[in-house]
Amino acid sequence: MSLKLSRADILRPEAEARIDWHYARKINDLIGPLGALHQRKVARAMVGRKLGGPLIVDEADRLAIVAEAAKQDEAIAALDAERRRMKAGVRAATTAAEINVILSRLEIIQ
Repeated sequence: MSLKLSRADILRPEAEARIDWHYARKINDLIGPLGALHQRKVARAMVGRKLGGPLIVDEADRLAIVAEAAKQDEAIAALDAERRRMKAGVRAATTAAEINVILSRLEIIQ
C-alpha cells in the first residue's frame, strides 16, 4: 500500500519553517543586539536594588528596567501568538492554495 502525499502535505513543513523564520526575525529585532544584557539587568532588577549589583543604578532605574521588560514581553507575546495562529492555520489547511494564502500574509505584515 502506497501513501500519496497531497501538495498541501508537501508544502506544510516548508510553510511552518517560513513562518517560524519570519517571526524569529521579528522577535530578534524587537529584543535587539543587547538582549542578553537586558535580560541580565531584568533578572537583577527583579530581586531588588540591594541585590541588583552595579547594573542597577537606583530604584528609579530598577523600576524602569522592570517596566520596559514587561512592555517588551507583551510585544513578544503578541508576535508569538500571531506565529502560533498562522502555524495552526497551516496545519488545518487541506489544500496548497489555503497554505499559500496564509503565507501571503507574511508579505503583508513585513
